[in-house]
Amino acid sequence: KVMTLLIQSSILLNSNLRAVLALKMVYLTLNHGFSNYSSYGIAIYGVLQLQIIGNVKRASEFAQLALKLHERSQRKELLDQTHVIVYGVIFPITMHFKSVCVPQLQKAAQVGLLYNEARRGLSASLST
Repeated sequence: KVMTLLIQSSILLNSNLRAVLALKMVYLTLNHGFSNYSSYGIAIYGVLQLQIIGNVKRASEFAQLALKLHERSQRKELLDQTHVIVYGVIFPITMHFKSVCVPQLQKAAQVGLLYNEARRGLSASLST
């Protein structure tokens, strides 16, 4: 959870720090197993594949992995964060935005608001 909060804070401050934190989350997942927050780190790593390396295919693969990992998670309230990254940043490049991404971003907004996270729900709704 701490790594997730640090990544969220680093998004506005320092892209290098965000990259290091995402890599650390992926490393921890690979070495210590899946946690409820792993899907978020994997999704951010997919964004790094897209934005820094320019590998759309690899970014899409990590986005799909993040969604599959999230399905196994017991923390459904984190769905909004993972969905905003996957459907708001990665999949609009590889999928039809209006038919595929918008419904999922709307779902993320509803989940964010459902779990009394108005800030996250608003963030997801602004992505649509």
